[in-house]
Amino acid sequence: MKKILFLVLLLFSCNKSNINWSDIAFEDISTISNDKNIMLYFYADWWGPCKMLDADTFSNQNVANYTNQNFINFKINAESKSGVKLFNEFKG
Repeated sequence: MKKILFLVLLLFSCNKSNINWSDIAFEDISTISNDKNIMLYFYADWWGPCKMLDADTFSNQNVANYTNQNFINFKINAESKSGVKLFNEFKG
């Protein structure tokens, strides 16, 4: 069973990230055949701290390299239909 790093972050829509976000639907995670852990990044378009997170964390190449090498990264809009379901499922 894969371990999941649950990052409860409701953040403003971000574009400056160096993180490789998975384009696989979270529901299809069982099709991924590797031993990487999973990072769930929940965001909302209205939350301001995203700019600081992008500037200080997700844009940092060392952080991005570590995250990209060790995790399958999912960026999930916590206000989308599927995002609300996942956010509630993980008790965000």
